[in-house]
Amino acid sequence: MLPLDRKISVMLIDDEEFILDSMQMYLEDMGFIAAAYSVPHEALQAIEKNPPDVCIVDLRMPGMNGEDLVKEIHKIAPSVRLMILTGTLYDIPEELETLGMSQEDVVQKPIHDYPEFFRKIACLS
Repeated sequence: MLPLDRKISVMLIDDEEFILDSMQMYLEDMGFIAAAYSVPHEALQAIEKNPPDVCIVDLRMPGMNGEDLVKEIHKIAPSVRLMILTGTLYDIPEELETLGMSQEDVVQKPIHDYPEFFRKIACLS
């Protein structure tokens, strides 16, 4: 468990249920408050009502790609910190850099170093 000053809320948005379930459990075990959504539009509705500290967004999903989802999240809740989770090589485009993202905010699937991943999340909040 990470020594957190306060509970950090994290929203996971990914169309792969196994990834959502396992990451949500890992995050909760590490002391984070975690919510998981497999449908981007449902996640956006939840963010409007109660924005998390950090959103971790899959890059490739049906219905809305991760880049568009990141832009929408930033529009409705600009204080939410964002990370992109992807199984492919990905360079942050300039458009997302203007939202405050950097290449450090991209996490490759599968995650091999969960302690480092959790530290990244904690540092974002």
